[in-house]
Amino acid sequence: MLKPKSKPVNYFLVIVIILIAAAITMRIMFPPNDLRKEIEILQKTQGPKFDSLTARLASKNRFFDSIRYLISSGKLIAAENIIDQLLNKEPRNDYYLTLKGEIFSKRKQYDSALYYYNYALIINPNSGATVEKAKLFIECKQYPRAIEEYKKAFDNNYDFSYLLAKSFELNKQNDSAIKYYQIYLDHYPDSLFQQLKYQGIYIYPPDSVRIKIKKLEK
Repeated sequence: MLKPKSKPVNYFLVIVIILIAAAITMRIMFPPNDLRKEIEILQKTQGPKFDSLTARLASKNRFFDSIRYLISSGKLIAAENIIDQLLNKEPRNDYYLTLKGEIFSKRKQYDSALYYYNYALIINPNSGATVEKAKLFIECKQYPRAIEEYKKAFDNNYDFSYLLAKSFELNKQNDSAIKYYQIYLDHYPDSLFQQLKYQGIYIYPPDSVRIKIKKLEK
């Protein structure tokens, strides 16, 4: 009985695969220090494809900024029409669901807003709906519930230390407020504040935070 003839091993291909795997592993374990250089390399090697992707991402960000502007300026019907069209295409998109919740929150229909925020969080526990829930509870003066949500946000990003501190302050928990205001100052000293300000990035001024701490300590 004839045995099927095995295919010869392509040792060159095996070596190439091993080298690629090693390179990927090295990049994961030791990521490049200068991200800007990496972007420049991508631009040179990918050329128009990279520029096209960057342009699409920038265009998408501008699009969502426009929706948020419609919501913040009270043009809720126009915003809702756009969001409903997006949800028709992607009904389980947590970002779109959060935007829908923001519309209801703007209308002060808080139960409906919470429905969409909670739905978004079921789909994606790390959704920005957590912060929107906290804002809603602040508006409703339910400060303990706002603290609970801002704590979740803070666990993922210390940038929320200021808003968490503010929530504690509103709830008359001064010691906790001071603690988180101080955490904010530790992460954003004056030097970094000036650097970000020069780059056009706004953060809460350290001087104003120090004034808050002094008032709370009295």
